[in-house]
Amino acid sequence: MSKYLDDRPVSTPAMDRHEKRRAQKRQATSVVLIVLELLVLAGVISVFFHFFFKLQNRDFDTAESAKPAKQESEAAKSGSVNVDNDKFALTCYKVQIVRDVDGKPAALIYFNFTNKTSEPLSMSDVFPPSVRQGDTDCETFATLEDAPEELYNRDLQISDGQSVECCYAVKLHDTMDTLTLTIHDNYETFTDIGSVDIPLQSKETDS
Repeated sequence: MSKYLDDRPVSTPAMDRHEKRRAQKRQATSVVLIVLELLVLAGVISVFFHFFFKLQNRDFDTAESAKPAKQESEAAKSGSVNVDNDKFALTCYKVQIVRDVDGKPAALIYFNFTNKTSEPLSMSDVFPPSVRQGDTDCETFATLEDAPEELYNRDLQISDGQSVECCYAVKLHDTMDTLTLTIHDNYETFTDIGSVDIPLQSKETDS
């Protein structure tokens, strides 16, 4: 038989090794691509289930951040300045009309403040109040001759569920206009929690 009848190239050991290496490279590349595709698929599935469970539990950050604002809006609408959540509690329980060292009218506004966190904080740190009569702000640093002990507790830092009674001495423009007390959240939301109108005519005046 003539050698020209078969035109196929003659296979040599070197050629076999070359083809074998090429096949191994193609196989390795295919394995790497498959692994990468599996990793991407696993990541997509993980993200899907993560958001799926958060949606079921309503645990999105946007919902949580909007929740305090909604609560504060409802508190302001109801005219409440009291707070009771997992971190703090605050109750305004008494307003007393007195006179400052110059004989001008002032108001003592009493609060009960509770800090449920482990961080030492005072009422003035967390819930600073602001007071207005009509459209005019009132200073919350009236000087009294016989200041109650609670006046100095507004800066007293407590923690771990401790409570303290404290008060603010407010300079009044008169004893007729209604007092508007607003409590501000200075710890977390940095917005007003609520406001309440306090008629002064019904308060007992000390001379």
